[in-house]
Amino acid sequence: PYMSPEQTGRTGRSVDWRADLYSLGATFYETLTGAPPFAGRDAAALAHAHIARLARPVHEINAHVPPTLSRIVLKLLEKEPEHRYQSATALAEDLREARAQWLRSATIEPFALASREVPRGLTIPDRLYGRDEELQSLTDAFAVTRAGGRELVLVTGGPGIGKSALVDH
Repeated sequence: PYMSPEQTGRTGRSVDWRADLYSLGATFYETLTGAPPFAGRDAAALAHAHIARLARPVHEINAHVPPTLSRIVLKLLEKEPEHRYQSATALAEDLREARAQWLRSATIEPFALASREVPRGLTIPDRLYGRDEELQSLTDAFAVTRAGGRELVLVTGGPGIGKSALVDH
């Protein structure tokens, strides 16, 4: 019930530190509502929910939760890792801001989430760009072999140009 979409193995995305932030969001969700964002006994249905369904906003389930805090939890539960918090530091900044507002006035006014986000480093996308022709050649060769034929494909080029990414795609 706490696994990120990319941990299901069904998204074709690699798992990185942002998967932990998703799991933390699922934990926060359960803490604030009494139940995880998605429930069920069937593992396949649960995995599908993490990939495709949107969690109901926390403040709709528990009226005592301010909408801004609900938005923080939903940001942690974003399906695409690049839409989540990119660091625990940015999350902590938003939680500190929410706490400070709450202590001042017992309310939390809306504010821009992750406004002080600093990228952890270069994040290389899982998508290939500008390799449509080469990818089509590999796909065609694979189709021939699936039909019982034989194909030999050589992937050559200098280091760092994306040969492995192409083949792994």
